[in-house]
Amino acid sequence: MLRNRRCRNQKFRREYAISPYTVDFCCVALKLIVEVDGEPHQTNEGRQHDQRRDRYLAEGGYHVVRVLGYEVLRNAVAVRRRIEQAIDERMEGRAPSSPALLPHDESEHHSLSPRGRREPE
Repeated sequence: MLRNRRCRNQKFRREYAISPYTVDFCCVALKLIVEVDGEPHQTNEGRQHDQRRDRYLAEGGYHVVRVLGYEVLRNAVAVRRRIEQAIDERMEGRAPSSPALLPHDESEHHSLSPRGRREPE
């Protein structure tokens, strides 16, 4: 959905390095990051790590949109809408909306979650 400028004609780079981290997708022009969170992100340790990471990225002017991996497969339309909304907000210079995840059912995400990656703290 983000390849070849398919989302609001914005270029997203995959596996983009913002030292000391590597983000899943980044629109450099808008300083917009899309993170696809797998199962490891749903643990207390994973959430704490993500919060520290997101604070660090926000200090650099980036906005992080987090989506659950299984939501990309189960509800791609809603995921795309969230990303488009974040793009629109960044382009208009408005403050981005809350970085909260899409609503989900904890019992479903384990079988469809993509493999998560760990990054240095």
